[in-house]
Amino acid sequence: MCFRLRFEGERGIEYQGDIALDDISIDGCKTTTFCHTEDYACPSANRPYCVTTDWVCDFITDCPDQADENRCGSCDFETQQMCGWVQDDKDDGDWIRNNLGTASFNTGPKSDHTTHADDLSKSDHTTHADDLSVGSHNYCRNPYSNKKQDGPWCYVADSTVQWEYCSIPECGELRNSVQWECGHYVYLEASWMSPGDRIVMKTPELLTSGPDCKFEFWYHMNGDSIGNLYVTVNSTRGNWEQEIINPNVADWLKMSVPLGALADFTVGLVGVRGASYTGDIAIDDTMFVDCAPSGYPTPPKLLNVSSDIVLTDTDHEFRLDCLMSGLPIAFDSRRMLLLNGSLWVNHVGSYDSGTYMCVGINQVSSVNATIQVKVPRSRDSCDFETDACVWRDSVKDTDFFWVWQQGCTPSYSTGPCKDHTTGTEQGHYMYVEASWPRTEGDVAELQSEWLSTTDPNCEVSFFYHSFGDNVGKLEFQIMGQHFNRFADKILDGHSNDAWIAGSVNVGVVNIARVVFRGTIGSAYDGDIAIDDVAFHNCGLKYLCNTTTETSCETEPKCINKTNICDFQPQCKDGTDEANCGTCDFEGPGTCGWSTNHPGVWKKMAGAQDYYGPGYDHSLGTGEGHYMIAESNWWHYADDNHTVEEISTPVFATTGKRCRIRFYYAADLGVNGTMTVTVKNDAGSFIALSKTGNSTGNWTFVTARLSEGTNVQVTIGLSISVENYEAYWLAIDDLRFTDCDPGHLNGPGECDFEVDTCDYTNLDARDDFDWTRHQGPTASYNTGPKTDHTTLTDKGWYYYIETSYPRQPGDTAVAQSRWMTYGDTNPGDGAQCTLEFWYHMMGDHIGSLN
Repeated sequence: MCFRLRFEGERGIEYQGDIALDDISIDGCKTTTFCHTEDYACPSANRPYCVTTDWVCDFITDCPDQADENRCGSCDFETQQMCGWVQDDKDDGDWIRNNLGTASFNTGPKSDHTTHADDLSKSDHTTHADDLSVGSHNYCRNPYSNKKQDGPWCYVADSTVQWEYCSIPECGELRNSVQWECGHYVYLEASWMSPGDRIVMKTPELLTSGPDCKFEFWYHMNGDSIGNLYVTVNSTRGNWEQEIINPNVADWLKMSVPLGALADFTVGLVGVRGASYTGDIAIDDTMFVDCAPSGYPTPPKLLNVSSDIVLTDTDHEFRLDCLMSGLPIAFDSRRMLLLNGSLWVNHVGSYDSGTYMCVGINQVSSVNATIQVKVPRSRDSCDFETDACVWRDSVKDTDFFWVWQQGCTPSYSTGPCKDHTTGTEQGHYMYVEASWPRTEGDVAELQSEWLSTTDPNCEVSFFYHSFGDNVGKLEFQIMGQHFNRFADKILDGHSNDAWIAGSVNVGVVNIARVVFRGTIGSAYDGDIAIDDVAFHNCGLKYLCNTTTETSCETEPKCINKTNICDFQPQCKDGTDEANCGTCDFEGPGTCGWSTNHPGVWKKMAGAQDYYGPGYDHSLGTGEGHYMIAESNWWHYADDNHTVEEISTPVFATTGKRCRIRFYYAADLGVNGTMTVTVKNDAGSFIALSKTGNSTGNWTFVTARLSEGTNVQVTIGLSISVENYEAYWLAIDDLRFTDCDPGHLNGPGECDFEVDTCDYTNLDARDDFDWTRHQGPTASYNTGPKTDHTTLTDKGWYYYIETSYPRQPGDTAVAQSRWMTYGDTNPGDGAQCTLEFWYHMMGDHIGSLN
């Protein structure tokens, strides 16, 4: 679905009607802009339309509604956006948008130039061709001054009728209690400035102009103390200015400034205040004429090219992106593929190292850029000495996890004390721990990344260790893309305290996982371990780049490792966010929560001797699980005070509205304290603290974590040894909410803290604009005093100011860019939901649509 959002605020009958918006978000689906991030979305088009940013302000209309050229300096100043003109923040004031006369006597215009609102002698009922002084259009004209019976009139499209009256109010007339606004211009108000003060406004950067380009505008310089007016040009070919001679005539005059062929330039208007207040200078109807570059279309430009690619693993795909204003092509010497400017290379091998090229071509010329791709040799074995390589725990339909271990396992008379690779206690291996809280039949699965093999002789070798009187079983399985499993039983029962070689023929498989499945036996002495897993003669190809990517568990989809625990589920089964702290403790493991002292924090169910809540919060039964720390278990850090902590993984970034929400039950005695501590690159702070005299009932708490990088959240229980008691703390149903750092930065979403995101005011078709603001609004007894995001007067929100000159029924429309969406979990019935916070307080509130 392709859509955009519009918020329309309507002014009520009086000024106490300010309406504000904040924290606009979209849930249940992932929105993306219809246009590429490097492109420009035509904002007013009634259908999605994208053009490259190199085509904005290039004097050639590309958007159907001409929006790509509407904010490039050509302006009649009838809209508040001023057509892209930007006020300089380093000068002495601003050009002021005004209608009718200026505030000072004997200086400035009485009306704008566009509409000549007070000059009734400009237009008689002459022929269309003779009336070019007010434009060759069929807009309404003012009546001839000597015919008082006349009213405003216009030419019409009917060839049999030359003109007809317009049923519109006169400038300044009150009609239905509404004062009709007149035409606008911008001006220098001399009475508010000092002699020599300068005000400057500039166009946005303009691209390439043709040799006949001219900048034209109308100016008004009337008064006894007129200062100076300059046109400035800043370009890659140099900077210059031209002074406009002061005629001191009480009328609008036209000026044309030749610009010629320029590139990447801006045009400025500089007003200088004269000796006294009678020095108002006004500008209207700015226009760039004959500026389209000759030789159109222009040569193509490379807008974005992928940087050099260094692959630290093989057997995955990479993409070479070429985006440009000409025909995009990506290719290398062996293969060529044109797909929206992208070359896709599948099943990469070392032979894919080399030079790749992006090329842009059009009728004028071509341009190219090269990219180096380096593909070192991959590894197809794992000794578990530095990490688990391509192997990971299953989080779906299992009871617990494999453990990466060094030295002996904790249980007596079971498990290895040395790995197989090094034969020492310093070596590492993977194993399943059979002691409490495991029960007979519990299952843990260690899975490979998704892979394919091409050789029927493909074999997987490994070493296993199954010492103990109550060893369960170890199985080797292949999990196909559609969950087909082919099992080979490696062992069923115990063996001696030794590593035993094993191998399984895999043959040809297409997109599958290889799985080691360990099942717990009847007692604690049943630890099972594996080491030195290797693929032989396989033509092995991984679906993902195993160095920078991982994959979803139940679907062959690649996820960048930096996106794990980023609070944005990208897998349908949620496995990329499964071990990131949100937890009810009913599944395997502890959802990523870990401690430096295993056994102090324990996953428990039901009532414990002399401590604990007796039941969990999730299910409210003795069978439900929770995490608990009890002071008798501790190894004290010092003689006076100890803290036992359980922590999340490190989150790369968190958003500014990020919160942790959970339930806790505790006996903190007199001096025990529960804390939630946040550590990030900026330091650490205590987000929540609860001290003493707690009850054993489950209690809801929430703590704000705010935004940060490399964030880790820790829940701690601390006691004073001097007042030692058997304190305990249990936690359950932990959730992280609004933590996605892009939560309010996606298409259609905004918290207005930095800017208005992709929201813009609708040009011309409404009456006034939404404004980004902080603190109270200007009017009494209406509008918010704080934003919603931060709940302070330093935060920002979006609002409509309904005081003068606004009139009843005036509307302001803000709209997003065009965007598309798909359900986060297609097939699960997820719905796309718009959520926002609004503030409508005052005696004269209009409406918000």
